[in-house]
Amino acid sequence: MGAASKVTLKEIALRAGCSKGAVSATLNGARGNIGVSSDLRKKIETLARKLGYEANHSAQSLSKGASRTIGLVTGPSAHSHHSGGMYGLLIDGVGDVVRAAGSDLLIIGPAQGEDEIARGLRYICQRRIDALIIPELLYRKRLASLDLAGQPVVAAVAERPAAVPSVYIDFDSGISEALDHLVSLGHREVLWVGWKAGGREISPLRNESFRRVARLKAIAPAFLWLEREVWTVNLPGDIETAREQFAAFLSRHPCPTAVMPYNERMAMGVYRALADHGLRVPQDVSVIGFDDILADLADPPMTVVNLGFEAIGRACAEIALEMAARPPRRPRAQSGAPERRLVPTHLSVRQSVGPPTKRPRSAIHQTKTKE
Repeated sequence: MGAASKVTLKEIALRAGCSKGAVSATLNGARGNIGVSSDLRKKIETLARKLGYEANHSAQSLSKGASRTIGLVTGPSAHSHHSGGMYGLLIDGVGDVVRAAGSDLLIIGPAQGEDEIARGLRYICQRRIDALIIPELLYRKRLASLDLAGQPVVAAVAERPAAVPSVYIDFDSGISEALDHLVSLGHREVLWVGWKAGGREISPLRNESFRRVARLKAIAPAFLWLEREVWTVNLPGDIETAREQFAAFLSRHPCPTAVMPYNERMAMGVYRALADHGLRVPQDVSVIGFDDILADLADPPMTVVNLGFEAIGRACAEIALEMAARPPRRPRAQSGAPERRLVPTHLSVRQSVGPPTKRPRSAIHQTKTKE
């Protein structure tokens, strides 16, 4: 057989001594349609590798009504310097699973005259993609206005119930590790620093997780809310905004022994504000952030709750591929409530946490603010 010859299913079937249907069922993922023994399946797969068989995805797409492509909506902020790390990890996780399944990943960004979600839904109708992954964190208001029940859509980094399968961050697991770590070193007071925009909490799921876990750990929590003009993933001035507002807080109140800011960018602002007031990390104040994207660049390197964005991407891709694999004649809508998958978080310990200072500090209730 010449090097340029294309290996066919018929040729593999002749060499394996079986039907062409058995070969197709084994190599094209249609095993549920025909009984193929495990021994025969191994024989077919070995022959296919030996002969250099490559599946004709275009033909499969025509026969199955599938494109073997998963779409991922990103949007303009996903490509910015300030949030690219988070969404870059999400893309990496989705891409790893999609490629391993022999499918392609289509990144859907903004286009003139049509938003990303509209394009993605149009691609589903045109069979250009089999399923669509949408970051709920970026498109919360847009998703809430759409009736997506029954559509092959997955919501990523979700914080609110959706009409589609969703992947959530399990904040409890990482926050529990963080508080256990602080308690083991002798801390009994923790200041939670969060964002508000227009008087409303940003990331209420994360904030509520801290409230709940702190109660279980018998930690004395306090809350400080820093204000932003708008809600978005990250803003260019977040570090300096956090620095200015946290410095103002320190001018009025003594700082507790441990601080947990909303994310590592806010935490970097807290670092600078503490330095402005002559306080050292971790000798005077311990700091634990969230994300684990920029933490190694902090001085000292920051202990953070790793939010597992790459794992979130993998979970989204798994759900999307499961939805795409359903026979076309079967309704895509799931019976009952849509799937809700939690991705655990964990603590990445570095150098920003130490034992509480032995210097006297005011009681934690002096730093409490109304929630």
